[in-house]
Amino acid sequence: MSSALETMTDDEEPKMIGDELEERVRRFAKTVVKVAMRMPRGRGSGHFADQMLRSATRAEAHYSEARSSESARDFVHKLAMVLKELRETFTWIDHSMEADFIEADTARELLAENDELIAIFCASRATAKRNLKAKEKKKN
Repeated sequence: MSSALETMTDDEEPKMIGDELEERVRRFAKTVVKVAMRMPRGRGSGHFADQMLRSATRAEAHYSEARSSESARDFVHKLAMVLKELRETFTWIDHSMEADFIEADTARELLAENDELIAIFCASRATAKRNLKAKEKKKN
């Protein structure tokens, strides 16, 4: 008896893995929102909190969009957008920690999760690009 993962074609996203990753990105975004809402609301800190909140939630939204992309090329592009937003989130968390707007332990936990998500999405994008090139090569 074969598993669902063994019977999938290269252009299909493993549903269980995709669902788990989407939930992980959602949890990360929610955590960032909660941390941002606890930050002081001065001129600089408010800006940092707003930017951090926006980029983390955009990463979640872009991954959700990627899962329903219209083509393999669109999927690769949307994963690039997820990475862009995660990298921006990293910057704002790091700046917030350096400015003492977030406790260092909290920031380090967020940065560690952010790094792991970046690594996962980099690998996923590389695989998707490789599959896209192979598919385009077959057509020619």
